[in-house]
Amino acid sequence: MSSMSVDGLISGLNTTSLISSLMQLEAAPQNALKSSLAGENTAITALQSINTSLASVKTAATALTSNTGWQGLSATSSNSSVTVSSSSSAVTGQVTFDVLSTAASHVLATDPVTGLTATVASTAGLDITSGTTTTHIDLTDTSLDGTVSAINAHPESGVTAQAVQVSSGVYRLQLTATSSGAASAFTVSGLSLPTGVVAQGADASVSVGTGAGKYTITSNTNTFTGVVPGVSFTVSALATGVNIATTRNPTAIASTIQSLVAAANAAKDAIAKQTAVASGGTSAGPLTSDTTIRDIDTKLSGLGATALTGGSSLASFGVQLDSSGKYVFDQTKFLAAYQADPAKAQAGIKELATRFVTATTAATDPTTGTIAQEISGRNTQIRDLNTHIADWDVRLAAKQASLQARFSAMEVALGTLKSQSSWLTTQLASLTSTTTGK
Repeated sequence: MSSMSVDGLISGLNTTSLISSLMQLEAAPQNALKSSLAGENTAITALQSINTSLASVKTAATALTSNTGWQGLSATSSNSSVTVSSSSSAVTGQVTFDVLSTAASHVLATDPVTGLTATVASTAGLDITSGTTTTHIDLTDTSLDGTVSAINAHPESGVTAQAVQVSSGVYRLQLTATSSGAASAFTVSGLSLPTGVVAQGADASVSVGTGAGKYTITSNTNTFTGVVPGVSFTVSALATGVNIATTRNPTAIASTIQSLVAAANAAKDAIAKQTAVASGGTSAGPLTSDTTIRDIDTKLSGLGATALTGGSSLASFGVQLDSSGKYVFDQTKFLAAYQADPAKAQAGIKELATRFVTATTAATDPTTGTIAQEISGRNTQIRDLNTHIADWDVRLAAKQASLQARFSAMEVALGTLKSQSSWLTTQLASLTSTTTGK
């Protein structure tokens, strides 16, 4: 807001300071609106933080509501030269096999030449053929160095080139397939030197069984996928009697339950922080009086306090509430319950997980969720506050202009009075002088 200095030349008053003080008083209602605006923005940030925490709870709970989350399988290999991994689609099972061969990329090399500038190809260029595909490579530089650069500039050929120094100043041009397997074999024409096969492209292969039904499985890489559903294994050396097994691992399931408990407690901590009551010099949270958020916190604890269908308690499966309303997970107790009756333990924990999914969805749904609705309401309030603040900007500008005009008018009036006073003083002095002269 611009201002015009009207400091009193006649009155001697610091009118700029006076107007500033008066405007501070006039702006008090607008400042209150700005404070409310800041509070609403802070509250929305707090709500978004809580919403994120509750979304994490939903994600963790959802993992336990499907059968996938309860597979809890681990894959093992009996031989260190075969590594194994499993996905969520894995099922229990095993397979025993011998590793007959590992995958190799096809490699060719030329006879040796002296120096990198030695000619190794014809000016007609090269043709590299893999399967039924031929890639032609033009050459502007037929030296060893130039040929290497030209081949590597054409990755579509499926071949890379390298100048390999085999002794001081003596090199061979080595060509290597970028993929492995029997299908990686290739031929090259256009070189001015003889070539030989350094390594034949080959598939990795394993054989299963020993009798008449023995069969072989091949892979163009050293990794085999799908031999056992949801399991892949990678071979690195020849081996016999390798056993790969996928077995149920309750500890993995327990880890998933622990993740849910941790997420639920983190959400309760987030709510406690944002709804904290001022105490002992600690500031109150931005949502101290927010009953919606406090109700969500109460519901989170209530999910674990309600008996399960059939009358079982969560505590019998290792999940319970402590005195502060937070969740505690006893892995040992869960594993014992799962070992005794896997179906019953799964049903109990899945029921709790389903409760969490339902409650967090009701709170975090982007359209109908209670948090989304509250944020929407606060955004409406923010728009109204911004409108009122803008109105006050206009009102205060008019008020300041009015005060400046009044003080300016006062100075003008005082100036006029001073001039009149001076004139009267002069006239009286003149009359006195005339009378004395007589």
